[in-house]
Amino acid sequence: NLGATYAISSQVKVYAIAGREANNYISVDKQSYATNSLGLDWVPSDRTKLSALFGHRSFGDFHSLSFEHRSARTVWKFTDFKDISSDLSPNGNVGPGLTYDLLFSQFATLEPDPIARAQLVNAYLQANGISPTAQAISGFFTTALSLQRRQDLSFALLGLRDTITFIASRSESSRLDPLSAGIDDLSNSATVRQLGFNLNYAHRLTPDYSLGVLLSQQKNSSATGIEESRLRSLNVNLTGKVGKQSSANVGARRVVSDSISGPYAETALIGNLNVQF
Repeated sequence: NLGATYAISSQVKVYAIAGREANNYISVDKQSYATNSLGLDWVPSDRTKLSALFGHRSFGDFHSLSFEHRSARTVWKFTDFKDISSDLSPNGNVGPGLTYDLLFSQFATLEPDPIARAQLVNAYLQANGISPTAQAISGFFTTALSLQRRQDLSFALLGLRDTITFIASRSESSRLDPLSAGIDDLSNSATVRQLGFNLNYAHRLTPDYSLGVLLSQQKNSSATGIEESRLRSLNVNLTGKVGKQSSANVGARRVVSDSISGPYAETALIGNLNVQF
């Protein structure tokens, strides 16, 4: 790849990339293809960022869009991408997670240093009983390269004692490698679609205890319409310290799954104890 970048102003930057890649994604033997892409970065202020990238590869067009805006108490983020998914595992989010990313952006004003800010975010999540890796869709297992188009909309509202986070996601995946003999969800359907949301409310009861309510829903469907399922869940948790180096979590969970193959309902009481030394 060979690229060039031009700064139109201190707020706007454009870039172009051209290159060549060799792969056997869609053929038996390795073949060589030309690649190209155009991008734009716009930062009108330290609170608002927009990035866009459009290009062409061997499998067709791809793109990546990202918009983020934060205020004193809120942060919004939207991403939209289409590209190869080569991770041979459930193809949901990877990395810290959308909730972590939101708070990491929100705390930029409080702590510019990224290492210290990461510690601040983790401490805040733990104190409020919020999962950093919460997702709206959990993905599914793949055994071959796939082409994925995904959109994520996330939001966080931070109050004095209350925190609300919301994540909505939509994904559409199709098999990219037509010669693969792997057996997975894309073997039975050309396309798998997923749609879901995750809403979390956390309230600080005392400096050491917090109450959390999590509501989520995920719907999976295929192009044929034969394989379709919906999973709904409600979690209520109480998190707090029980010692200088230990914390506990107790809660209740209700899960209802509607599917043709195996519908079920679950009610559970859960608890755990964490000790650091």
